[in-house]
Amino acid sequence: LFTVGNKVSLKLGNGIKLQGIDNNTAALVAISGGGKLEVAVGAVITGNKNPSNGGGISALPSAVCIISGGEISGNQAGAGGGMFMDGLDARFHMTGGLVSGNRSTVGGAGLFLRNRAVGLISGGEIRGNIASGSGTNSGGAGLRVTTSATLTMDEGSITGNSVQNPNAGGGGGVYVGNTNTKMTFTGGTIADNTSTNTAVPSSFNLFCDTNGAAFDNQSAQSLTAVKGFVY
Repeated sequence: LFTVGNKVSLKLGNGIKLQGIDNNTAALVAISGGGKLEVAVGAVITGNKNPSNGGGISALPSAVCIISGGEISGNQAGAGGGMFMDGLDARFHMTGGLVSGNRSTVGGAGLFLRNRAVGLISGGEIRGNIASGSGTNSGGAGLRVTTSATLTMDEGSITGNSVQNPNAGGGGGVYVGNTNTKMTFTGGTIADNTSTNTAVPSSFNLFCDTNGAAFDNQSAQSLTAVKGFVY
């Protein structure tokens, strides 16, 4: 419904509410390559349903999305119910705000990063998002990082997210998967997330399938856990 084009910078602030529709075929806000969107305190992006990628926000290669406040909530998509970041130099930085109550059928109900997208979480909350798909690719209700994407988390929280299908992939909180995908966890909290995939019970909060293993506050090839809490 809204497009942030090349060389365009848009900041949504106090009193700005973008309301989506139930039968949309696109994200509520699409950021083109070279565009920049900031969601600041008081802004709301909500109520959009897209069967494809990106319910609230979608971003193409070289797009920038900053969440410094506000709320991205109640959106739904095939992948990336809240936000979908896709492609080389698609950059995401979260310093505050709330990503909550979003749903997806292919994982990443809160946020989905793929194809060499780069993300940094240094504040804010990703909370209460639900991934309900039946496929093995539907893990990562709070956050899904895949196909050579990179995420660093040094503050903030990922809590109360849920994968709600016993056949789905793991990672009620975070799913990290595929070759050359990396998450560096240096601070913050990943806690109280759930997954109905009882085959990998240790993956309720964090699951990494790059080499077929689940991790819970451990260091590994594709996960660097320096400090912070996963429990």
